[in-house]
Amino acid sequence: MAPRFRLALAATMANTMLFSPSCFSQQNDPPKVDLPEVGYRAEVRSAVSAPGAQLSATNESSSVSLKLSSTPKTTLARDVNKPGFATWSIWSVTAEAPLEKGEKRHDLLHQDGWGNSTSVGFNYVRFLTPQPPKNQVESEKYCRLGQAARFDVEKKKLAANATEVHLNQLRKQIEADGCPVDNIRKYAPHLLDAVRAAGGYPRAGGFLLGVSGALEFQNIKFYTPDTLTEKKENHRPWSLAVTGGWNPERIEKLFLLFRAEHKRSYEADDEVTRCPVGGTDPTVICVTGSFAPPKLTKNNVISFESRYLFKKIAIAAIVSRNLGKDVTTVDLPVYLIGNDKVPLNGGVRLGWDSKDKDLKAGVFVGVPFAFF
Repeated sequence: MAPRFRLALAATMANTMLFSPSCFSQQNDPPKVDLPEVGYRAEVRSAVSAPGAQLSATNESSSVSLKLSSTPKTTLARDVNKPGFATWSIWSVTAEAPLEKGEKRHDLLHQDGWGNSTSVGFNYVRFLTPQPPKNQVESEKYCRLGQAARFDVEKKKLAANATEVHLNQLRKQIEADGCPVDNIRKYAPHLLDAVRAAGGYPRAGGFLLGVSGALEFQNIKFYTPDTLTEKKENHRPWSLAVTGGWNPERIEKLFLLFRAEHKRSYEADDEVTRCPVGGTDPTVICVTGSFAPPKLTKNNVISFESRYLFKKIAIAAIVSRNLGKDVTTVDLPVYLIGNDKVPLNGGVRLGWDSKDKDLKAGVFVGVPFAFF
């Protein structure tokens, strides 16, 4: 085995001498950074997800969500000879509304304005990937090794009676193509990490920073306790949140997210049924609803999310803690179909909270589309 190994190594090293050291300067531009695919595997209402429209329903509640996103903007480090960061950033606008039980349609936006309880907001996400400085000597070395590996593969595809003329044509073609990363990945995948580091390419993985906010258009109905007269109040609760994330370089299919949110909302009292007393009319009309004005509540919510992308499914575990109400919520969506490149995006979900202690089950399904 040892003599064969030495002969193979000698042949590979010999092939590298057939390519000019300047070949690396002819390579394609370094690939632009992008949000990892696992970042898109999330519900539309998430701050880090693909755009689109989505319907979510559980055995207790339902909602519809909409997200429109700008074209992602990517940048590379200004000086390829110094360490820096490549970035990916995107702006999004969102809309979400709950669907009441028995409701056949709900307008997010109609001629009179936003629909009741519709929330509109914005998201800004910036993903940063480390970009090492370029090493010209190492780049040329790995370029020659990658081209030699391609030559060995392509040579075996030629006819057995291939002449030196054919081999020279193959060498010229390989040298003219340069050293694009796709060729390294195809012909010499074991060199990919070294090529990216030496060439000053953005590395795998990275860090995410995001900010989001929302404004809700809330019309709350209640009744006076003495006369049972119906009243309405219009409120505009809002929320602000920051998001941080990490995609490990060695585990590209894993995404860890942390979110801190401040929410101001108006909550109606629990519904009860009351009937008027007194009077001479034998028919009594009772009223079911809230019998006090809504109360303003201020809450801080922190959440931790862990996503992992398998071959055909993605799983996310989300644990949230409402610090004002001392309530812990656990959510487990399983994404069975779709990402940002296929027609559907949906799956099933399980949920639990420490207040009701009931297990909730549901589904979500939607369609992705682009703003431009």
